[in-house]
This record gives sequence, C-alpha cells and structure tokens, in this order.
Amino acid sequence: MATSEPTEPESVASQVFSIPELLLLVLSHLAPTGKRGSMFSIDTQALASLSRVSRATSEAALDALWRRMYRPDAFVRLLPEDAYCKGPEANAEFQLLRPLTEQDFAVFDKYAYRVHYVDFSNSSAKLRRGCEVFPHFKDFRFPLLPLLKEFRWEASVYSIGALYLISPRGPVPSEHLGLLLWGEIDDVDEAGVVKQTIHAFNDPALPWLPDVERMSLRTLEFLPGVRDALRRLENVQNISFDLRADPLLFSHLATLPQLKSLDTRHLSSSALSRVDIDQACFPVLESLRLSGAIEPLSQCISLITSPQLSNVRLTPQSGTSAIPSSLLAALVPLDIPARTTALTRFDISAPHGRGSTLALDMAVFAPLHACHNLEVFRVDADPTTLSLTETDVHAMAAAWPRLLEIHIVPPHSAESSGRVSLYALWAFAVGCPDLRHLAIEVDANIPEPFAPPTGSDVVLPKPDRPLMTDFILFCAPCGDPEVVSAFIKLAFPNVDARAFQAYGTVHNPEDKKRWGKVTAALPIGDDASWLAPIVIM
Repeated sequence: MATSEPTEPESVASQVFSIPELLLLVLSHLAPTGKRGSMFSIDTQALASLSRVSRATSEAALDALWRRMYRPDAFVRLLPEDAYCKGPEANAEFQLLRPLTEQDFAVFDKYAYRVHYVDFSNSSAKLRRGCEVFPHFKDFRFPLLPLLKEFRWEASVYSIGALYLISPRGPVPSEHLGLLLWGEIDDVDEAGVVKQTIHAFNDPALPWLPDVERMSLRTLEFLPGVRDALRRLENVQNISFDLRADPLLFSHLATLPQLKSLDTRHLSSSALSRVDIDQACFPVLESLRLSGAIEPLSQCISLITSPQLSNVRLTPQSGTSAIPSSLLAALVPLDIPARTTALTRFDISAPHGRGSTLALDMAVFAPLHACHNLEVFRVDADPTTLSLTETDVHAMAAAWPRLLEIHIVPPHSAESSGRVSLYALWAFAVGCPDLRHLAIEVDANIPEPFAPPTGSDVVLPKPDRPLMTDFILFCAPCGDPEVVSAFIKLAFPNVDARAFQAYGTVHNPEDKKRWGKVTAALPIGDDASWLAPIVIM
C-alpha cells in the first residue's frame, strides 16, 4: 500500500473521527504519561493501518499509543506492504521482498520518535518476531528509535536485531538498559545481516554498551568483555548485575561520584581486594543489595562512606549458620552518625530449603535500633530455629516509631524454638501507629482476656488509622476465638477481614476452625465481600 495521503474525494464521515480513533483518543487522556501508559492489547497490524490512513487522530492519542512497545513487528509493519512478507505460521519470520530505500521510512519517521519505552523480554516467538528485519534498518535509521528512554531486552538469536535500538552516542536508550542473556548467542547456523549483528554483539570491546543512568545486566558469564565495558561507564547512577565482579570492576564502581544504587550477586572477598580504602568509597550510595558469604558482605558494607544509605537488602549465601551482630553494626558505624537517620528500609533473606542450617537470634539486629526512621524491616531467612522474645518485640516497637512494615518469617521446622504471646503485639499497636503490614509468629493460645494498661499517660490505638493491608500470624495456636478477636480489634482497630490471615499449626486442625471464627468476628471493609482464607501449614 502506498504511504502517501489518498487523493480521492473524502466523504463527510471520513472527515470525522472513526470509532477506533475516537476510542484511542479517549484512552490517551486516561493513560498515564510514564512507561505504564500503553495499550498492550492493541493489534499491531491494525495499528499500522491506522498509521497510514489517520488524519484526525490527535497527537496526544498517537503519543499514548506508541509510548511503550513490546511487539517488534509493530515497527516492521510501518514499512510499505510491498517491502516485506511474513509466513502464515504464528512464529514465522519476517522477510524483505526487496531492498529498502529512504522513501520506505516516510511512515516510520512519523512514529519512531514517539516510542520511549521498549520491552522485548518475553521469550515467546509471538512477541519477538520482527527483530530479524532491524539490521536492514540501520543503514537508514540508527538508532531506530531516537528518543528511546528505557529498553529491556532478552537477547537471543531471534531478537539479536534489537541491538540497533542501542547507540552509545547520546546515549540511546537515555535512561535505562536492562539486558537478559541466558546463554551464548552463536552465529554458526546464521548468515547475512543476522550473522553480522551477532558478531557485533559478541565483540569483546562491547562498543555498543551505552553509558546510561541505570543498567541491569543478567548475563552471568556469557557476554565477552562485559567487565571491561562496565569499567568504562562514568554516568551510571544505578547498576545491577549478577556476573561475578572482578577487583578492577569493583574498585571502579567504588569511585564513581554519582553511583546511588548498587545491586550485585556472588560477592567475594577477592572482588574487594583492589578498593582503595584511603579514599571515599561509594560516597553517595543510597541503595545497596548484596549477595554472598558473610565476610565479604561485612567487608563491602564497611567500605561504604555514604551518609545517605537508606535502603539495604542482604542475602547471605546458602550454608550460612549464623548472622553476626557485627554485620549489622557495620551499617551504622560511629563515624557516620547520619546513617542512623538515613536508613529507612532493611531486608535480609536467604535461600529457602530444608538444607538451611541458619539459627537466627533476633537480638543480633539490636544495632539497627539506633535507626529511628526505619520504615520497613523484613527478615525472610528461612531459619532452622528462630529466637524471638517479647523483649525483642518491645525493643523494635520502641526504636522504630515510623515503622510501616515488619515481616519476620518463622523457622521452617514444625516445632518452633519459642513463640511470643499474641499480647506482645500490643507494643507495635501503640508504638508504631503507621504500621500497615505485620507478619510474625505468635502464640495465641491465651487463657485470659487482655487487660490494657491504664493511666493518664496511656495512649490507646485509635480507630481512625488507615486500614492495614496485611495482618499475618504464622503457625499460631489459637485459644478462645472471642478472646483473641477482642484483642485484635482493640489493639489493631484498623484490621479488617481482607487484611487478616492466620496460618494454623500443622498438627492441630482445630486451630483452623478457631481462626475461622476469629476472622468472622473481624469487621469487613466497605468494599470487601469475602473473608481472608485460613490456611493449614
């Protein structure tokens, strides 16, 4: 089909919005302006047809339609229809019927600059066909999408042509590159432009890697020269990678003056051996996610000089038997007092499985009690034993008045090493008025009704607090349902049946019935028509 405007006389109807155009125009005003502003269900062939004939669709509607794309074929279909073909099979490749010319990009140019977010990460053939034609575009348009901001790419032999969406000049994408690579891309069975593109991708010098603000690499060891390429980055502010960092790479990252977020897996002590401890390391780091053995985790945390560290997530490697208090103390060193006010989120997890040998004592987290602005505290370490006392609960509630979320996963063994009483949660009820998510193991087999403290200085929980999103009690024996529900409604008047979940003990199905009665006694939210399920673990 020709791409020029038709010259035949137009009917009255053709001069106003067609139904699809009108709907898309309405949607454009409802869609958000960021990368979530996209219509995922739109058919790319219909979109291409609309691109050729539309004269009335507003610029806002077109921007909304093309802002985010996840189908490579949408770009191929902007070529004249006599330039390409596709087999009848769902996963058939696109093929060019003739060499492309400059004139073939007349329609393409109207829409390419509107694309800001591209996600080619779904591995199904239906979503990745079309990239095989992109190498033919590069002699006319490179990069293909000049205003691309974010690109998430699952690289494979089928999607390798998407390499030409990337340009180190500019750079393009300008904000974020996410690369997923599950294996080496081999060109043995390929030919022509696809083979050439694979060669360019596998160039050890990686000249195509853009110096973007945010970069996420899930490549393990498959990409040649990736460490050398990362050492050339100067503008990165957020970086996440799961390859094993070498000493030169880590020492380079430590000196970057604008690096705010670091996420690295498989951290080893050798990776830290070249870091210069006589200069500021990670001076403005705000977010840290580390995985590895306890010793390198402690070493890395001790190197960080940033007073702005606010978000920490640690994953000790499988086989860790204990979490030392020194690991937590390294987060709040005495020579960086600002760290105690900066830290707002702490998360520690560990690989789950019956092979876990971790014995966890909640007292080791005492150094974090100095962080009075902490809002999120999560322990998802799947320990064999967990020591959590009422003293620990009272200390946490007193230390973290701004707490929004606390989540402590119980041990995976059937027999707990000791549960705190349900009544111990009163400390969170009065000490953490903004709490929205509470998940903890308790013993609710309580014989007597709760007697709240009395006195002129006692502050009771107010019922006008915003509703809690989750109130989860793990492995909890349940006593008299009336007594239990009365305490929950008194201590947490902002808990309704939507938020409440109780997991009964394995060997006592009677607990399930009792927790069911507790749930039934809780208020039902205005828009809730169901009760949270009671599950036997």
